Amino acid sequence: MTQTAISQQRKWQDEGVYLRLSINASPLILDDLAMPEKLSNYAAEIGIDPSCITIEVTETAVMSDLVRYIDILARLRMKGFNLSIDDFGTGYSCLQQLIRVPFTELKIDQAFIRNVNLDEECRTIVKISIMLAHELGMNVVAEGIEDAGVWNTLKELGCDEAQGY
Repeated sequence: MTQTAISQQRKWQDEGVYLRLSINASPLILDDLAMPEKLSNYAAEIGIDPSCITIEVTETAVMSDLVRYIDILARLRMKGFNLSIDDFGTGYSCLQQLIRVPFTELKIDQAFIRNVNLDEECRTIVKISIMLAHELGMNVVAEGIEDAGVWNTLKELGCDEAQGY
């Protein structure tokens, strides 16, 4: 599946379309110590810069066995891939993981985003998450944008990117 996605990115680039590709990583592939090397070799083979690819892992998956996964995630970063912590705030939120794992992106879960204009506590969590991520040099993606009002609030709070239905 990952090879198919990277191959598609090559096709898009050949057509002049340059997008950042995000791939949701299953905890199963995070068990393979050779995976970062394989992925890097495949990207090089077809001429894709790893910095155009973001590997997304859920915070629940990472925190379920941080010691085991941190090695593979660090190897991915060293190969030039970006790392995103997905569904931030819904699982085993631990600020320590933001320091220990070289994430480049933080994705705020839709449970907070869809209520950002309705619930002051959700707005505060989103605002602080954006500030924290930026202070740590990370890009911020908000999941679950459903309307212009939510998008405008996120722009006001400094969110970098939006993802919606």
